[in-house]
Amino acid sequence: MVIGISSAELFSPSSSIRERVTLAMVYALQKADKTNRYIIFSKYARPEGLSLAENFSFRLISTLGNVVGDQIILPRVLKKSGCDVLLNMGFTGPLNLQIPHLYMFPSFWGRFLWDKLYGVVEYRGDRQSFYRRFVSKRLIFASTKLILSSHYEKENLVQRYWPEIDAKRLSVVQAGITSNAGVPEVNRQFEKLAEIHGLPEHFILTFDDNNPLSNIATVLLGYKRMVDVLMVKTPLVMVGAKREMVQSVVGEEWLAKHSEKVFMVNKLKESEKSTLFVGALAYIAPSFYDKWCLDILDAISFGVPIVTSIQSSLAEVANGAAILVDPKNEIEISEACRRILIDKKCLQGLTKKGLERATVYQWQNTAQKLLSLLEQYQK
Repeated sequence: MVIGISSAELFSPSSSIRERVTLAMVYALQKADKTNRYIIFSKYARPEGLSLAENFSFRLISTLGNVVGDQIILPRVLKKSGCDVLLNMGFTGPLNLQIPHLYMFPSFWGRFLWDKLYGVVEYRGDRQSFYRRFVSKRLIFASTKLILSSHYEKENLVQRYWPEIDAKRLSVVQAGITSNAGVPEVNRQFEKLAEIHGLPEHFILTFDDNNPLSNIATVLLGYKRMVDVLMVKTPLVMVGAKREMVQSVVGEEWLAKHSEKVFMVNKLKESEKSTLFVGALAYIAPSFYDKWCLDILDAISFGVPIVTSIQSSLAEVANGAAILVDPKNEIEISEACRRILIDKKCLQGLTKKGLERATVYQWQNTAQKLLSLLEQYQK
């Protein structure tokens, strides 16, 4: 069986979350499958030194991701190469293929659906080109299989907003853990990062991707209450948060008064973010929508207790390794985080459950799920 893997963003220098997940899936498939032949298509050159298994090859299509590359060149190359099925991990792709086409649901559509169904924030949507929006919408309805990243995304977003989509076309393939938890070098990497950014030894951790759906303002209000009302002294480390935004939420005077408690870290690589879990006593993630839940996966792999949204894919992934809260309620967030800090039995229980969950979310499991889907179309 010859399997095509298409992703215009693969090997992109931007190192986006989607590219990170796609690359991890490719690596996992290389380890899991030595029988089928794979051809990877991207508009970016393969990095020097990156080796592929014997049954994997690479083709550069510089126009992939636009109408010429997607609709003309890629279909021709797939036919000439004798591909039996296409696994499309990009945002766009061919609209008229003569072979089965498995399409990965884009995160920008997930954010759009969440806002339409549950929107409580001023979310203006992702700025996508007309071509990307048009083609991706067509592929959602026309692909042979639509791959979702969680049962929440499948049942609470896609099936609820588009009930006309045949449920048999929908399949869930969840990501694996990408962190290096348990590797000795991680502790040294953390010490180096802590020195560079002046971080304390232990702290509460949260991430902000400058998207309203990350719900960072409620985290700040919850932490402010922890300090002012609950007398918590543990500092907060915020990755990606802008100072202007933080000041607008908690006030310039309060931030100045508690500057030794609030640390804002920027310009971190995606690969460096997970290192911070070494020093985290708790992780707060009350996001409204998170497609791949990579940070939650990192947290459970390090055994870090979590506070997260009760209605989201985050709760699905954490499943017992987190205290679930209303993401709009800063009081619930503050009380849950304080409980983790003072209740050793609660902390130990969440840590144990997290490490157990970490054994489920391994990339070999992801690869086996993908293989079972692909091999349904073996001739």
